[in-house]
Amino acid sequence: VGQDPAGLGATRRVQWTGCDAAALAGTSRRALVEHVRDGSYLRCLVYGGPEDAPHADMAVVGVRLAGVRCGRVPFAPAGGDAPAGAPPPPPPPAEPFALQAKHFVEARLLHREA
Repeated sequence: VGQDPAGLGATRRVQWTGCDAAALAGTSRRALVEHVRDGSYLRCLVYGGPEDAPHADMAVVGVRLAGVRCGRVPFAPAGGDAPAGAPPPPPPPAEPFALQAKHFVEARLLHREA
């Protein structure tokens, strides 16, 4: 666990919080789309450096697509404010065409390199 599958013996560090977006600006990095929240917001795992060193750090970054405006898909956390033993309340309905926009982006980008 935590070792490079290529057998290089390298471990990778993932930075979950505090990523410096200014350091990523203007550089070419590889990223893997891990989650699509709605049609205009993605969560990506950015990895590799300009030289693609095997010991490169990773960071999870939220990416909003410029020029894309679509409806919001609501999210209801598990449990929520429901009393003990009661089922959680259903999430509010999605805005018009929000689910279709999310599906469109998921079908093209989810679990792919960007």
